[in-house]
Amino acid sequence: MRGVCVLVLLLSLLLASCARDPALPGKYVASRSQEAGTAVVLVLKADGRGNLSFGTEDAPVRWSSSGRSGEILLHTRDGGVVRAKLSPQGQLEMDLPGSGRLVFWKTGME
Repeated sequence: MRGVCVLVLLLSLLLASCARDPALPGKYVASRSQEAGTAVVLVLKADGRGNLSFGTEDAPVRWSSSGRSGEILLHTRDGGVVRAKLSPQGQLEMDLPGSGRLVFWKTGME
């Protein structure tokens, strides 16, 4: 039984490490046309953690990418999943519940 648990742990660590594109970590900003001067900031860290900020609200996230499809999954603390798509121009496009479609541009490293 212990061997099975160790094997499952090792496989999940292997899959997690393969699911992160080294070019993705960094700081991304999306401006909101509905509210002038308000930006939504997404920080993706190399270890799969990150943060989504809007105004005074911060939401810690975990993230992973599928690699082939250009899809990035943001997992929220309460169990929600937000899907983002990496465009050929390197922008992240996502639909945020209650905020609509946002396009994020990479502005720097984490």
